[in-house]
Amino acid sequence: MSKIHQIQFQFLPVEDRLVLKMSTTDKEEFSFVLTRRFVSLLYPILTNILHADKSVNFYHDNNTGLDIQHNNRVRQQVIKLQQQEAIKNTDTHSPYQNSALTHPLGNKPILLANISTNTNDGHLKLSLTPEKGQGVSFAIDQNLTHLLRNLLLESLRKTDWHLDFQSDYTASTARLNQSIKKVLH
Repeated sequence: MSKIHQIQFQFLPVEDRLVLKMSTTDKEEFSFVLTRRFVSLLYPILTNILHADKSVNFYHDNNTGLDIQHNNRVRQQVIKLQQQEAIKNTDTHSPYQNSALTHPLGNKPILLANISTNTNDGHLKLSLTPEKGQGVSFAIDQNLTHLLRNLLLESLRKTDWHLDFQSDYTASTARLNQSIKKVLH
């Protein structure tokens, strides 16, 4: 199964859009246009994926044999440490390689309109699709979620979108208890 090899976000100021490029280990590239509206949907989903992870919410007490729920402050610290580890173990300095890549969805970036998540065989899948036509689905784990979220936040600094995303990793208890299987339009 092909895995994501590199990710790149680029801000196009004249169009007021972000372009997301993802290349795979199978030398394929998928290129998408993200609007402000789409990003306002994507970021909370990425945050919810991070907060849904059992290691973020619970620790195992060896004395009692029970899983004990972390408080909000501890959850924030666990996610922060996970992000630091994910970034530390990722090559963020090599330039994006776009030569010799095939484009299964075409050469032009696709305007994304829909996001969905689901669990398949115990693996979380994130699907990004246009209003009509084919998009892409891929397995997403904690490391990839941290990387996407971090790159997205870095890219947003170049925009004037004034999206008020919390970088302190908080999520409400209500969102923690919700299933992350959603389709947003």
